[in-house]
Amino acid sequence: MNAFVESILNRPKGQKIAIWIGSFAVLILVFWSAFYSGKAKEAARLEEVVSGLDGQIANEQRLANNLGAFRKEIKALEARLGVAVRQLPDRRQIPDLLSSIETLARDSGLEVKRFAPRPDVIMDYYASVPVDVELKGTYHQIATLFDEIAGLSRIVNVNDVTMREPEGVEEEAHVKVEVSCVVTTFRYLDESERIKEVTEKADAKKRKGSTKKKTTSS
Repeated sequence: MNAFVESILNRPKGQKIAIWIGSFAVLILVFWSAFYSGKAKEAARLEEVVSGLDGQIANEQRLANNLGAFRKEIKALEARLGVAVRQLPDRRQIPDLLSSIETLARDSGLEVKRFAPRPDVIMDYYASVPVDVELKGTYHQIATLFDEIAGLSRIVNVNDVTMREPEGVEEEAHVKVEVSCVVTTFRYLDESERIKEVTEKADAKKRKGSTKKKTTSS
């Protein structure tokens, strides 16, 4: 007989009972660690997943309940956008607007070295009309022009402003600077332009889809 087992059997009854109880407790602990503990962790994980799904369902339900209100709000915003866009000048008015800006620059005492409109940038309802501008004059003249542009009834933005002092200027009171900037105004797209833009976007989307299919098949 195994010496370890024999030593246990030869112990007093009370010690043997204590040893058996301890051994049984160890077996229960091992069984718990191997089976129930893992199941408990899995149950906790599943409970967390279910809780997250419940929250997602509640959020989706809230959105569904408010869908009608959201649609009304979108329609109202689109209507306001349409009103605002129609207040922009149309294509025929842009040359006069640009001419007035150039005139403001000259009336401010500035030398207009360059005034070159770029191609229009077409959006959904309107187009931006950027113009590359180069000016020469005093700081005060530049500030006066920008202030007058800000006061125009039409929307006109001045961006990408860079300044540099010409060489050979000595009298500080009459220091002139050369300024380059992009003056951007906006115009309303007429019906024909909007239809053309929608058609071109649809055609581009079709061409992209066709190219993607050819690439996948090859």
